[in-house]
Amino acid sequence: MWWQQLLEWAGTNDAEIIAALLSLAGVGLAIKALRVSWPFSAAGTVLYGLIFLHEKFYSDALLQVVFLALQVYGFIKWAPEFNLSIRSMKRSQWINVLTFTPIAWVLWTWYLTINLPDARMPWIDSLCVAISIAAVVLQAYKFIENWWFWIVADIIYVPMFFSAGKYVTAALYAIFIAIAIAGLLNWRRMKKQDSVLL
Repeated sequence: MWWQQLLEWAGTNDAEIIAALLSLAGVGLAIKALRVSWPFSAAGTVLYGLIFLHEKFYSDALLQVVFLALQVYGFIKWAPEFNLSIRSMKRSQWINVLTFTPIAWVLWTWYLTINLPDARMPWIDSLCVAISIAAVVLQAYKFIENWWFWIVADIIYVPMFFSAGKYVTAALYAIFIAIAIAGLLNWRRMKKQDSVLL
């Protein structure tokens, strides 16, 4: 079956390298708050979804489906007609995110361990998923704090993927940490420039 062949190919180094390069391009373009970052990220997301499914990282495979939907939303939301500028979260938004994220983590881990007992590292994998969903939602709304969530998720992802033998992906997430720091600094600068122009 073509599906089985595709899933087997997703387990190769070639697939991992292509997914890493697409994802790297997407995040690199997001530093500049460029709308074109979303299609690159979406392509990497689809490929990583297959890779994670092959590796039995079920939380991360599902995360790619959520990412894809949010990347389409982000692409639409960043259209010029919406005139969305970089901004900071309000206290109530912080409370919502910091409440939702741990609840989503625990509930998803509970579901995963019951329904997919062969899942790899379900607690760590689910934690990364919960933080990453918060990050991509904040990014879609151009909240500068999205970068902090990416930094935390990436720090956890590096040892998780390394211990699973996904060395290219572990290296990618290590690079993502540096890119997220650069993104945070650049978005701060852009936000400051926007406020001066107003």
